[in-house]
Amino acid sequence: GKEDLFKYADGATAEDVFARGAQGYTYGDFILLPGHIYFGAEEVDLSTRITKNVSLRVPLVSSPMDTVTEHKMAINMALHGGVGVIHANNTVDQQKKEIDRVKRFENGFITDPKTLGPDDLVSDAFAIKNKYGFSGIPITANGQMFSKLLGIVTNRDVEFVRDKRTKIADVMTTDLVTAKQGCTLEEAYSTLRGCKKGKLPVVDGAGNLVGLVARTDILKNKDFPKASKGADGKLLCAAAIGTRPEDRERLAEIAAV
Repeated sequence: GKEDLFKYADGATAEDVFARGAQGYTYGDFILLPGHIYFGAEEVDLSTRITKNVSLRVPLVSSPMDTVTEHKMAINMALHGGVGVIHANNTVDQQKKEIDRVKRFENGFITDPKTLGPDDLVSDAFAIKNKYGFSGIPITANGQMFSKLLGIVTNRDVEFVRDKRTKIADVMTTDLVTAKQGCTLEEAYSTLRGCKKGKLPVVDGAGNLVGLVARTDILKNKDFPKASKGADGKLLCAAAIGTRPEDRERLAEIAAV
């Protein structure tokens, strides 16, 4: 029983340590040793409320510093059951964009892929490949997301092009296989498996690029059962604001994202 397991307990309990009143401790004051438990690890519940209406499965929050939490950190914190606080060392629009990237994230879907326009050059495609280590770049009418998808450029399209000043429009693949916005990851995987391509652009009803699915990302995709999500099924994130009067306007704008 429990009494037998803790019969030879050594050291002080947390209650002993923190019930002594006001006293300061440093990391070096503690040695934490694992002990026996009389229940399964899967029974441990670390759920914690950070507001009256928001609970986290894992009580971890990342700092609102510009060197710590932007959308990538916030996404990964939420996937693992915590929450990230988007810093406010930027403009309101920049902070809203970081929050929106977290909200639009769907596990396995790339919501902010690198894109190019038809008038960009083959050298631009190589620059993206050299910097980020991948090819398969969607080509849109204005070179940005949420614009008309025109084609895609892969290694096979550019590897034998000698003149790197050649326009993307002259080498891109225009015979595209796409997925519709709102498709599931399983549906996207089924399409990729059937067409045997590496990248699958996701488009809305007007043919505008809204995302991308990569075969390699699907193969690496994991389930995150403890992910922090709101009632709408989107990942949770927090946002930092200041205490100045003008920050009331920032609060109103980021709350609407």
